[in-house]
Amino acid sequence: MALTLSEEVRRTFDRVALRHEAHAIQSPHQWRRADQVMQRCDKAIAKEEALFRTNYATRVEVARRRIVNAAGTARKDLQHPWVGHDRFSPEDTLRQAEREVRALHHRRIGKIQDFEARELRRIVKQSMRENNLRGEARLAFRQATNRRSGQDRRRGPTR
Repeated sequence: MALTLSEEVRRTFDRVALRHEAHAIQSPHQWRRADQVMQRCDKAIAKEEALFRTNYATRVEVARRRIVNAAGTARKDLQHPWVGHDRFSPEDTLRQAEREVRALHHRRIGKIQDFEARELRRIVKQSMRENNLRGEARLAFRQATNRRSGQDRRRGPTR
């Protein structure tokens, strides 16, 4: 099933927003992982595009053969040979095969983009969690090294 225009725009925007958030990652190991995911997905998309261009005619022919074979299978409903006419058109079959090949190509690209978005979202969330923990550690260290004198220490924190 093809995506609606608004769904496709939303997915594209989410992917670009995640890539932008990934560029804001601060630690080197997190950035390296995010960069590896982005490069891996870019290479997979480029490879799929190249395979689509080079194997398009073969894929269309295979899809056309499958459509013809599916149309030629025996059906359970009984119709007399003189009841209707043969509505099997080679042009329609070719168009249907091309539509199916393009839909499969877009589905493969979508799966790669979904994988990238899922991994980047996981990396960004983990980065935010680690960055927040770093701030809590500093705060805890500051509280543990409180250097007030005797009576001031016993009163508790000031407001």
